[in-house]
Amino acid sequence: TALAADTKNFPGALGLIIKVGAQSGQTWRAIRDAAEFERKLGDVRKISNKGLISGIGSFIIAGALLILSNVWLAPRIMGMSLMQEAKDSIDIGWVLTASKGTGLFMGVTLAFAFILIFLSTAGRQFFPSLAEKIILQIPHFRDIVLSQDNYINLHRLSLLVRSGVRMEDALKSTYDSCRKGALREDFGRALDALRRGQK
Repeated sequence: TALAADTKNFPGALGLIIKVGAQSGQTWRAIRDAAEFERKLGDVRKISNKGLISGIGSFIIAGALLILSNVWLAPRIMGMSLMQEAKDSIDIGWVLTASKGTGLFMGVTLAFAFILIFLSTAGRQFFPSLAEKIILQIPHFRDIVLSQDNYINLHRLSLLVRSGVRMEDALKSTYDSCRKGALREDFGRALDALRRGQK
């Protein structure tokens, strides 16, 4: 009970797992289960964040290099005396046109990517329901953004139930740990229905 009351060091789910597990008379097992719960959730977050950050980072670097080569590198190369001398004998107009076209395309794509990143980070903090409604309309992106949080929260619920925590307490803990949005509202409705004796 003391550990469960110490919400600073044993927040929500950890305190519940320890309190419920200790009722079986095996407090050591309850503490071990709580530590395992925290480790599993940490692993899920670490793996999913690592892949997402490296993918976004690589895309931004590629876009920045492409735009930089169009804006800064290409004019410098074209200004070299060797290129000025060979300008009449070599037709590179199509290369410059293609380069400008891809640079423009990448600039628009990067701008769109920054809008998506804003929606999935700050947007979900300031206007969560609207941001999630917009995200849900974008195929593939919705899977990347929402599935990570959804997986972590549903995995948390699964681990709590498996540890023997009452369904109402498990739903309440999961609801409290969810960020604002559609899934949190679903958990809230489920908790409310359970308290009223509905399915």
